[in-house]
Amino acid sequence: MLYFVVCGGCLLNKIYNYEFQNGILKILTLPIFLLWSCTELARVALGYIGNIKERVPMISAFLLLTMFPQVVAVFFFAILQDPVFPFDRAAGSIMIFYLVIELFVGRFTLKTLIQRQTAQFFRLCQEEEIRRMRRIEAVLRGGAPT
Repeated sequence: MLYFVVCGGCLLNKIYNYEFQNGILKILTLPIFLLWSCTELARVALGYIGNIKERVPMISAFLLLTMFPQVVAVFFFAILQDPVFPFDRAAGSIMIFYLVIELFVGRFTLKTLIQRQTAQFFRLCQEEEIRRMRRIEAVLRGGAPT
């Protein structure tokens, strides 16, 4: 949230008070910021809900949104935009560092969650197979199936 407020303020300051040397960067800066802002809200919500409810699709979406467009947009703000303020480089580097950590932790969480759900699925399949075998045994012995 703090990054959003300060980066947004710096961006507005750049648009109104500075002259861009590259016209394409002037055109791209605001849409990239808006894309980053909207995606950040969705990304954080997907990561939180996916982690709490242990949902593989939500954590997968969180990881995809972290890789693109988040890392790309923050890299753009930290290095490629024109002009680059000292805050942009410092805060952008910190944000990229945290995004990379989120990617590694999210990948580990996703892998662990998939393994746990796969094991749970196989356990349920085995329990169903055991129930089916007991019914067959009961029928073969002449008893009523349970």
